[in-house]
Amino acid sequence: MKIYITIAALFLVSCTIAQKNIEVPTFETVQVDTNPHDYITITIDKKGQMTLEREKIKLSALRAKIFELLYDGIKHNIGLQPLFMTELVVDKDLPYTKLASVLSELRKMNALPVLFACKSDTHQRIPRRKTTGFQYKLPSDENAVSVVETVFKKIESEKKNKSNDTEEAGMIPPPPPPPPSISREYIKANPEKTESKVIVVNHQSFSIDNEEMSASQLTEKFMQWNSKKKVAYILEPTKSATYQDVVTPIAHLLTTLKTIRNKESINLYGKAYDNLDYHKQLEVREKVPFMIVLGE
Repeated sequence: MKIYITIAALFLVSCTIAQKNIEVPTFETVQVDTNPHDYITITIDKKGQMTLEREKIKLSALRAKIFELLYDGIKHNIGLQPLFMTELVVDKDLPYTKLASVLSELRKMNALPVLFACKSDTHQRIPRRKTTGFQYKLPSDENAVSVVETVFKKIESEKKNKSNDTEEAGMIPPPPPPPPSISREYIKANPEKTESKVIVVNHQSFSIDNEEMSASQLTEKFMQWNSKKKVAYILEPTKSATYQDVVTPIAHLLTTLKTIRNKESINLYGKAYDNLDYHKQLEVREKVPFMIVLGE
């Protein structure tokens, strides 16, 4: 028993040491998940060194490693499963251009759900036990080759080789592909459906319609615009932008929408948004949607 406790303690210490090399952005509020499952974790320090599940890895090997994790998980029904999310633990000062290449690779394999790891004064991530940050769905890539579908095809092929009888082989149906996420092209092509705003992301500042503003001013604009209508935002990071710069509009918009959704929920049902059932929450979200597209 003492041996198991010692091993667990050493594991937590090693994770803590690794985290000290990466300082994630801090915001007033973050989304918290105390029961994380079906996550894979990619870490990137300020020098651009990347790990996947605590193993150093090059960008060129990312797809193959995720394929390996999925293959083992799906085939043995233990470990990573098809509806996984990628937790991105990235140093706040990392140039966004280095993160953009990682996001591009995830889009190419249709691994769109991600969590941008951040912390608050009251909540900080604990590896394998608690995630903190902001969930986001990357824009679809029409040329993507789904890593999940590739894994299922390999497993099906192996089963066919063991038996020519499809029913006896026990073919596993792959999950349906996720619906395409909203894209910059869709927003610009459908101005009658929603108003759009382009946010140019610089280092420690932002601009909309050539008006420079701080993060707090950005929040004021979000509250002003989203309280009146549906607004979609397109983020266009410049070369000077860091990871923190790019995540800041996402964090502030989510915080703003939480306030607006609460007001809408009280107007409709007389109770806070978090106290509604799923269907009523969905109705409120449709009235006050989260629409922000991250450019590369």
